[in-house]
Amino acid sequence: MELFGLMISIIIPPNGYLTMDYASNPFSSGYVPVTNYFVKNLHFMDMSPNYPNMANLGLYVDGSMFACDSGTAIWNVSINAEIPENCPLIFYADDQTPVEIWNASLFHLTLYFTAVKLIFVFNGTACANDTYRGYVVQIDAEYIEPNTTKTVPHNYLLIIGLSSGGFIVACMIIVSIAIYCIRSKQTRYNKIYKLLKEMNLTQEEINEMKLKSDELLIKPGKIHINFDTILGKGASSTVYKGHLIGLAPLHEQRKNEQTEQFVDCDVAVKVTSHFGASEVEQLFKEIDAMKKIGYHENVMCLLGWALPGETPCLVFEIAHKDLLHYVSEFKELVDELVPYNSFLSILWQITK
Repeated sequence: MELFGLMISIIIPPNGYLTMDYASNPFSSGYVPVTNYFVKNLHFMDMSPNYPNMANLGLYVDGSMFACDSGTAIWNVSINAEIPENCPLIFYADDQTPVEIWNASLFHLTLYFTAVKLIFVFNGTACANDTYRGYVVQIDAEYIEPNTTKTVPHNYLLIIGLSSGGFIVACMIIVSIAIYCIRSKQTRYNKIYKLLKEMNLTQEEINEMKLKSDELLIKPGKIHINFDTILGKGASSTVYKGHLIGLAPLHEQRKNEQTEQFVDCDVAVKVTSHFGASEVEQLFKEIDAMKKIGYHENVMCLLGWALPGETPCLVFEIAHKDLLHYVSEFKELVDELVPYNSFLSILWQITK
């Protein structure tokens, strides 16, 4: 056993007593466990050294202990991880039943605890020969303030009546807001499908296009568009920088390693300058093309589409460079790769 910290002497009075508690877990040689104390709030993040890349960590052991000096706290633990079969990630909250995670691939898993102390341990000694991605753990905690206010109601009927009336009014307001949002959203959708009907499409074709588009729709509030940052501008549309909150519909459909990058990420948002039948037709053509192509590393892929206002917009991954810069850099390369004139000829044929 290895002991860490300071050695102390304690003098206890004849009529006094001392209560002690401790937590012990296996740790690799040279590892010093970290104890985090806080009074009101805690924000902590821990990550294995390789995450999110595949690696062999050998006899890797990690762990931390947290304690709220003020008393009981609410703990919110968010986990992204790939845990091997024989090496658990374990959470201990006071004397509650430990939460053990084995042989799992997790994305945005959230655990909740109500406790004074929280300990998490990852023991990788049993999977020293395995290759895995590891984990990232985010812990947020907030002390629960005790309610010491004592109130003595003077008129129970009055209090109950006012409370009931306030509750009814609040419900009516919430229902009214919900109805307004639903009707506004439905009105915007109806405008799109009205244009589809004007394109002489059958109801079956319209239903099929609606089904495809609904699968790739980004929900309201999940896309933020920065109209102050313009990435590009053309005759019929403008591309703004935006930020996607949560999963991209493309990743929800594909669920592979290549599309894992499209989560809580910056995006390019293409907003049309005019909203008419041709724009609606182009919208559904691009959605249909994305359904067929999916993801390809050499193609700037469509992540989904959104309807933040009256005009639908397409959400793409951000390109690292534009065609002008690429051609300029290519011009400086040796001619043996591709003759410059041949390369320009290829680009000209692509644009036709």
